[in-house]
Amino acid sequence: MLPAITLAACGTPAARTAAPGSTSGPSAQPTAAMSLPMGNTAGSRPGGTGPDRAQAALGVLRAGDLPGWTGTPTEHDPTDDSVEADLYHCLGLTPPHFAGRDYGITYSKGKTLIVTSADVVGSARTAITTAQATGRPGHANCFANQITDDVEKAAVDVRALSVKPTKANVTGADEVFAFRVVADVSGPQGEVTVNLYRVDATLGQTEITISQIVTDAAPSPARVDALAALAVSRVKH
Repeated sequence: MLPAITLAACGTPAARTAAPGSTSGPSAQPTAAMSLPMGNTAGSRPGGTGPDRAQAALGVLRAGDLPGWTGTPTEHDPTDDSVEADLYHCLGLTPPHFAGRDYGITYSKGKTLIVTSADVVGSARTAITTAQATGRPGHANCFANQITDDVEKAAVDVRALSVKPTKANVTGADEVFAFRVVADVSGPQGEVTVNLYRVDATLGQTEITISQIVTDAAPSPARVDALAALAVSRVKH
């Protein structure tokens, strides 16, 4: 899975985001805002690779799922491939072959972001192995370096960062892993606390990642879990 973990400091200079797999993979950054079709098929926007990209796109939230939000397609930044590789190695894994990647969309509303992406790996066993490795005790800290690297590219300093695993409930998924991130950052616009809740849900070969990022407020895990379950249901059908 390892998607691009988006940790954008809402209200401070936009920090790019990355997450493993979809999830999600290398770090990514939003392009200029555009009107997204309600169906949000892989062919309707940029941002993906591989013969199975259409399958990956099923795991990405659609504009109709978040009415009133502004969606921005996310572009892959190839310079962050080494950061993603380091993350896999920290998890004790070899970076997988991706049959399809959809770098996804960053949705924004006020000071809240919801970042959605998905990948298709070579086998269901690979997806499960990645999910299980991500959920092992202590492995949440593997994401700390990736998040810090990603945030500081936006000329923002990370003063303190905590990454803690937490329980998630995503109906229909084979494997689920979630964590919370609290980051105190400072930049040209001052100091803020950024809260992130991220859930990774695996179904077959598809790895789905959805994150909610909020500035100076708490995220809503139940809502993110429900959105992940919606994405899982589309992959299943």
